[in-house]
Amino acid sequence: MASVRGRKLTSEAQTASAVGAAVELMEDEHDLVFELIASAVHASTTFDCDVEHSGDNTNWYTLASFSQLVGVNGTELVYPLRNTDQTAATLKYIRTNTTLAGATQEATVNVTCYYDKRD
Repeated sequence: MASVRGRKLTSEAQTASAVGAAVELMEDEHDLVFELIASAVHASTTFDCDVEHSGDNTNWYTLASFSQLVGVNGTELVYPLRNTDQTAATLKYIRTNTTLAGATQEATVNVTCYYDKRD
C-alpha cells in the first residue's frame, strides 16, 4: 500500500542565487511531484528554479524546471516522474538550484517534494 508524503527541499528568503542542500531519496519513494511556492518576489526580480538530481552527489543534472517568474509571486506543480519506475535507485539525491537576477534580487522560496512511499 502506498501513502503520499512530502519533504521540504528549501524554505527560505533569498537575496541571491542559491543551491540547496542535497536530500537523499529512499528506494521506496516513487512518483515524485515537486511544488514551488514563491512569494515576496520583488518587482524587479527574475526568478528561476530547477530541481536537480545526482547518482553520486557530485555530478548534477536538471530533473524538473519551474516556469520563470518575473516580479510576481507564483505556485506551480511539476510531475517529472509520475507513473514511472524511476526512483531513488537511479536518482539517489535531489536538490534545488535557484537563480535570481535583476536590480533587486528578493524572493521567498518554498519547494516541497511529494512522493508515494510504497510498503
